[in-house]
Amino acid sequence: IALSPDARYLVIGGNNLRVWDLQNLPSKLSDRDPVVYAASDAKITNVRFLNGNVVEATSTEGQAQWAVATGKIITNIVSR
Repeated sequence: IALSPDARYLVIGGNNLRVWDLQNLPSKLSDRDPVVYAASDAKITNVRFLNGNVVEATSTEGQAQWAVATGKIITNIVSR
């Protein structure tokens, strides 16, 4: 679990990367589903923000850096 430095984004790793924009949450709790970015078959074991827009996810396959707002992979380092 990681919170961006400006407290805007909450990110949780697991089988994928789940992102909540805390400044734009719907008023209904049932509508507050995260944006999900597919990672890989490896489980994400650690996430951390490098700055307010980039999160780094570590898995058993390596590390990947994601643009939080778009879900675009910036770098992907496989360490098999």
